[in-house]
Amino acid sequence: MYAGKRVVVCIPYGRKQTVGILLNYLRRDRAIIDEVQFWMNTDPHQEDDVVWAKQQAETFPGWIRCIPRPIPFSEPLRPKQLNTGLFYAGTRDHDTMYFRFDDDIIYVHPDYFRNMIDFRLANPNYFLVMGNIWNNAILSYIHQQAGRIGTENGIVESAYCMDPIGWTSPKFAVAIHEQMLGMIAAGTTDTLLFDRYDLLEYKRFSISNFLWTGEQCDAWGGRTQELEEENWLTWQYPSKINRINTICGGGLTVHYSFFDQRPTLETTDILARYRALSEDALSAAYYALLDTANEAAR
Repeated sequence: MYAGKRVVVCIPYGRKQTVGILLNYLRRDRAIIDEVQFWMNTDPHQEDDVVWAKQQAETFPGWIRCIPRPIPFSEPLRPKQLNTGLFYAGTRDHDTMYFRFDDDIIYVHPDYFRNMIDFRLANPNYFLVMGNIWNNAILSYIHQQAGRIGTENGIVESAYCMDPIGWTSPKFAVAIHEQMLGMIAAGTTDTLLFDRYDLLEYKRFSISNFLWTGEQCDAWGGRTQELEEENWLTWQYPSKINRINTICGGGLTVHYSFFDQRPTLETTDILARYRALSEDALSAAYYALLDTANEAAR
């Protein structure tokens, strides 16, 4: 728990390769996180991914849960991402902060949860609070305009979630991942934090990471209209209730790839390097815990 609120992380689950990296950061922050939910949205051929998810639930009983895909129809919806909107019905507990992470979020800032929850509590009038997501076209525009991302590998022309550079350029994606890897290793990621960026006029946003409350979900009933969660959560429902979304600049995370970027990224060692950094973060947290225990025993 944090600030008197239960904290639940929800991951539309499909790929152990990247969720394994994310899980290292969630384990680092286990003192804050009360529960991790894998929203199981795999295809029949993903036996290995399903086995791995169930193994994690067995390893961390009561902390990790595999949530079966709700099927109100005879067959899962296609494309498979449409099924994700069905899971929100189970996120209506009051006094609970729910976080949605794409299954390819591969870095979480050490102060992410505190910063996001503190911001939510201080600013209750927003609908959703989005993370400061590295490799997100709108965030790339914000950071580039602020001089935090160079222009030599492409210019993000506007705060548009499908900008052709920020959303689809493999060259740009590789460059900003290389920049981030260096910053994590050097401990300089705090230079990427800022206060907020309001998504005015119900601007559509790529929802790789965001925060909502159980009370909010209870009010909308936990079902995204038309089942396409991104459109509904970023502009259809906010415009209906006249409450905008915002980006919390203190909620820094890293999103691995959009589909046009992935083939090129998979030819690099970028994911392996993120994995190594996540393991270092988990190890550091473990040794810090030991040091605290030893001090208490003296």
